[in-house]
Amino acid sequence: MAFQKGKSGNPNGRPKKGKTFTDILEKILKEKNAEIETGRGKKTVHGKEILANTLYEIAADKNNAPKIRLDAINIIMDRLEGKPTQKTNEIIQADLNAPYSYKTREEMIAEFNELMGTLNSD
Repeated sequence: MAFQKGKSGNPNGRPKKGKTFTDILEKILKEKNAEIETGRGKKTVHGKEILANTLYEIAADKNNAPKIRLDAINIIMDRLEGKPTQKTNEIIQADLNAPYSYKTREEMIAEFNELMGTLNSD
């Protein structure tokens, strides 16, 4: 179906902000303030800073269970460094220009058995 000249393909426009869970959470975190004790006295912080401080305190508190501390450390590291990439052992190559051939069930079973025999002989 082709678009009509002069008529919008999206008549309702972009969805309004504030409707997603992330938008609502961002609004709450901007509105929430708390006073925390620092080396220089009390300091007022916003929601994101409260969460970051709490996460740090969980990771640093030696009285917490090791699993809880490690989870907090992993969350912090994922935010700072990004999640580590995972390597795979296999490289798969496909010739996208090769013609596709249909195989019978028997042909596929024979190929599978041949492949399994090759793997088992290694």
